[in-house]
Amino acid sequence: IQIQECLQVSKDTEGVFSYEHTQGEEVCGLYLVGGPDQRVKLTLVDAAIGSDCDEEVIVFLDGWELNDNILPSVNDHLLPLADRVAEFCGPNRQPIQLISTQNNAMVQYKIKKPGHRFLLSVEYIPNPDPCNVLMSDTTGVFTFSNEGRARNCSITTLMFPAKFEVLGLSIGAKVTKRKEDREAEIGISSQCSQHGERDFLELGGSSYLSSSRLGTREAICGYQPQPLTKAMIILCDSSTVRLVSSGDYKNSVTVLVRAANEDDLENKNDVQMVCPDF
Repeated sequence: IQIQECLQVSKDTEGVFSYEHTQGEEVCGLYLVGGPDQRVKLTLVDAAIGSDCDEEVIVFLDGWELNDNILPSVNDHLLPLADRVAEFCGPNRQPIQLISTQNNAMVQYKIKKPGHRFLLSVEYIPNPDPCNVLMSDTTGVFTFSNEGRARNCSITTLMFPAKFEVLGLSIGAKVTKRKEDREAEIGISSQCSQHGERDFLELGGSSYLSSSRLGTREAICGYQPQPLTKAMIILCDSSTVRLVSSGDYKNSVTVLVRAANEDDLENKNDVQMVCPDF
């Protein structure tokens, strides 16, 4: 499979990708995304590039980088950024391989000399515990949990406005612990993060690809086993559902995500959120 574009996206395609440089000096990228329950396995099969790292380099990244934004963001990933990168360059270079933590990964490369080239193998392998998902399809139902651990999980749409329908959630303490009149345990609060809660579901979007730097956002928490009466329409270039967990509770959420359409914009029952520059 030939890499022909400087910024090329490949979805679900396994095999050997090849690149041979002809002209130009810019940094280019091959962006890879699999199914929600997959990880990406990248192996550099062969490379013929120069020995100066400032001139020519091949980098594997556990995630995507676009316009200085990294997805999943540093706040939402279990590994520090330094451990998410494998680099091939210089005179003492070693073969590199990377298995992503989630369903997206990328190859960044800077090659200046015509005829210099590389071959890499792309495989998609099962992910038994999907946490951060880059959603490349326009519809899907997702359930995720922190499994009682301190970690953040997210679904981010690949550059389209979205409609989120929360089908059920259990996040943080039961609502009775926050209310003096001890109402029924079922209920949703939208005051979670304002009240210092460290467990909440964040819904929002941004004008760039990010899971944590959201231009517009709403946070909810509590326990509701039935679908919420209002859906959320996120009018942004990229939309995110993000489960933030302290580790004090076993949190879970099920959400239906699909691309927003014109009918959604006219539905006054749902909550609409718009990014400033959308």
